[in-house]
Amino acid sequence: MGENYAILRFEKMKRGSGIHGIEAHHERLKKTYTSNPTIDIDRIKDDYHLIRPSAHYRQEIEERISKLNTRIRKDSVVCIDTIITSGPEFFEGKSPEKIKEFFTAGCDFIAQKVGRSNIISAVVHMDEKTPHLHMVFVPITSDGRLSAKDIIGGKKGCVTWQNEFFDCMSARFPELSRGRSVEETGHKHIEMSELRKSNKMNGIVNELEKSIDSTHPLNVPAQKKKMRKLTQELYPLGRDIEITVANIQQQALEAEERAAAAMQDLSREAERRFALEAELKSVREQAESEKRAIRERAAAEKEHLEAANRALQVECSKWQREAQRIKAVLASLPTQLKAQIKEFLDKVREAAAPPVNNTSVDPRLTMEECERMLDRMQAAEQRSATPRVPSHRHTKQMTR
Repeated sequence: MGENYAILRFEKMKRGSGIHGIEAHHERLKKTYTSNPTIDIDRIKDDYHLIRPSAHYRQEIEERISKLNTRIRKDSVVCIDTIITSGPEFFEGKSPEKIKEFFTAGCDFIAQKVGRSNIISAVVHMDEKTPHLHMVFVPITSDGRLSAKDIIGGKKGCVTWQNEFFDCMSARFPELSRGRSVEETGHKHIEMSELRKSNKMNGIVNELEKSIDSTHPLNVPAQKKKMRKLTQELYPLGRDIEITVANIQQQALEAEERAAAAMQDLSREAERRFALEAELKSVREQAESEKRAIRERAAAEKEHLEAANRALQVECSKWQREAQRIKAVLASLPTQLKAQIKEFLDKVREAAAPPVNNTSVDPRLTMEECERMLDRMQAAEQRSATPRVPSHRHTKQMTR
């Protein structure tokens, strides 16, 4: 079973490039369709319009272009022939209402992109093997210019159209597939004009087969004339198709070469990626090793600092106890000094008593010296007991 692709195709049309022919095909203006034997005449009544033209295609196109304030070149693209469809398997088992919902969604998507007022016709064909929507619109930009390039774009623009079209349609019909883009495959789509040539050639071949089957002795001249005419029509078509096939084969070879080159590029890119991944892995391992080393050094340094801190705390405690001892000694110093002075005075008094035998030392002089010494000691004691008042200059500095 084939893929249910969301198919959107464009063909640019210039003035005099077959606009009347596509109108005759889309609007089923012919009585017979020998060029397209897939059309079932009895089912043409099942075709329907989503947007019906109010006049002939060329007339409507010219009316829209005449309203523009820009100059139109002779080789300008004046309309875009569009087809929307999917594979035959997609439509199998679907009701007419569901099929119409599919084409209505596609028509609304195009109308939102190009403007509904720029659409000339949108007709659904139910008379062929696969239902499909034909649409013709004039490529007028939002600022009032005729520009198929700005509306459709090149290959990248078509890919963007295809992606957005698939997103829109698959949201309502999830069984649809996107398929591979032209940029991925490198293939060139067959133009609708080539498809029409192929259909016309099939129709001529069918007519030749019918002529051969209906030939009998009585109508040989007429059949010969008819077959000669059909052969003359068939030959240029066959020649064109041969050229087209040769071009397609050449494009296929070029696509294969591009694919082979792309595979080589991918292989080289994969090798570079593997090398970069290996290098990245090595860098990460080295970074992890350095990180672990830094953590170990930090832990050892922390432990060393904590030990030094504990030693400093012990030393600080020792000096705090020594300071307390010194404070206690200083607090008890005046009392000890008084006791020493008293002891000294007692010795002086004993020394001032009359000697038992004569001596050359004058006791009065010794007493005077003792008194002066005592006065100096008392003054020193007062100075040590009285707090020192800082000078005005030192007070100012402390205040600052």
